[in-house]
Amino acid sequence: MSWIASPLQKIPALSSKDRLQHADSTSLRPRTRPPLRTRAHASETKTNIRAVKEDNTKNSVISRWAQASCSVLPAVAAGIMLVGASSMPALAEVLSGAPRVVDGDTLEVAGTRIRLFGMDAPESKQLCKTSKDKDYSCGVVAQEQLAAKIGKRKVACDVKNTDQYGRSVAVCSADGEDLNKWMVSSGNAVAYTEYSKSYVEAERQAQSAHKGIWEGTFERPSEWRKGNKRAAPSISAATTQAVVSGAPPHPKGCDIKGNINSKGEKIYHVPGGQFYEQTVIGSGERWLCDEKEAVAAGWRASNR
Repeated sequence: MSWIASPLQKIPALSSKDRLQHADSTSLRPRTRPPLRTRAHASETKTNIRAVKEDNTKNSVISRWAQASCSVLPAVAAGIMLVGASSMPALAEVLSGAPRVVDGDTLEVAGTRIRLFGMDAPESKQLCKTSKDKDYSCGVVAQEQLAAKIGKRKVACDVKNTDQYGRSVAVCSADGEDLNKWMVSSGNAVAYTEYSKSYVEAERQAQSAHKGIWEGTFERPSEWRKGNKRAAPSISAATTQAVVSGAPPHPKGCDIKGNINSKGEKIYHVPGGQFYEQTVIGSGERWLCDEKEAVAAGWRASNR
């Protein structure tokens, strides 16, 4: 039978010798201690901490730069767009419709004044001289010739810019024909070389053929304007009519104008009619003495 100690049994006390031996055995047991930190380890740790701080600083700077870019870049882009828009030419504008002929180089279309580009016609009050040294109102002739050329047709005007008077400056055409060029080539205007060389060749040809104002002598409109802005012509309608290239003679007492329009229709205009004053008799047309003669010759009366 094994012996089991009773809970109440006293455990014998250790002797002094036993206590000393127990203490020695405990003191000899190895202790676990944390590894020693060398100077190299400490330096490496500081370096790592510094690198982390630098990374954090860089990230902060990048973050602030990105935030600033988000607010600045749209403004820069808008500025670029504005600069680009201001340097880009405006879209071409075309004005079209039935024109009113103001003078030899000015039309009015849909309420807009249009200065014909690249050419210069004599002013309404300007006088020129025929080959026989007779004065005539070449500005009035230029206006009438332009009106007769257009007739009842509509025009299309390609606007290039605006002049100092607020007028649109344009190249106008009727049925595809350049009216600016026609005015110069027919001798009713000159090339306005101060602004364009487009119609220099047309002027040279008109001068060589002695057409219009080149049949006699004249002062260039730009020069005339410098000192004759208030000058008024004193010239008869008969003299003005006589200088139209190819115009038939005007018999005394025969004042009905037999005109051929742009469609080839033969129409006569009686004094007092709406278009009588602006109708110019040119080559192939004639003066008529009475309406019976006009009808018999194949002309019909104007509707106005």
